[in-house]
Amino acid sequence: MPYRFTAHALARISERHIPSEWLDAVLDTPQRVVPAQPPREERQGVFERDGKPVLLRVIVEGDLVITAMLTSKLDKYGVPTP
Repeated sequence: MPYRFTAHALARISERHIPSEWLDAVLDTPQRVVPAQPPREERQGVFERDGKPVLLRVIVEGDLVITAMLTSKLDKYGVPTP
């Protein structure tokens, strides 16, 4: 599915240096989907950056990407450390 991005999402993706391959993976085949404020949902995927696991969290509303975040605090979001 082709996705649209808000200006906010594009700015956050750029400043957080999130690879497009990671975004594509999380949007197309997320490892986990968590309900967010309706009608939004959070799609998640775990990747490795600098030898450490990081959680990519992408908030979407249909085909619109609202924002994207990276965190190393996997436990905080209920994701087991690989």
